[in-house]
Amino acid sequence: MKKLMVGLCLVITIVGVIYLVQAGIITWQPLTMIIAAVAAPFKFIMSFFGNEEKIRAKFADERAEERAQQTDFDTRIKQREERVGALRKEVEDIDAELQILRKKRQAGTTAEKNITDKQQERQDLLGE
Repeated sequence: MKKLMVGLCLVITIVGVIYLVQAGIITWQPLTMIIAAVAAPFKFIMSFFGNEEKIRAKFADERAEERAQQTDFDTRIKQREERVGALRKEVEDIDAELQILRKKRQAGTTAEKNITDKQQERQDLLGE
């Protein structure tokens, strides 16, 4: 499509130039200056449309890099979540061991108490 538009513009320009020169409306020298003045903006516009592939390639590279970074971030997050889960499990195990030790200590202290201490403790608790 782009080549067709450029070719059409070129053909129309050549036909227009031939007509203007043959009709004596303009000579070759001013016509050359006009074409040179129009060529720069035309080249700029055409290069703008011509860079579409480069722009797409650049953004494709950036998207691929972003995907790689996102994968890396996801991997790091997953590893950290696994570490947090392992630490939670370890804390739960330690807490369970602590509860067992507390029960053992309480059972040991209760067994060591004599009857009078138990009665005194009961009276303190009940307020008698």
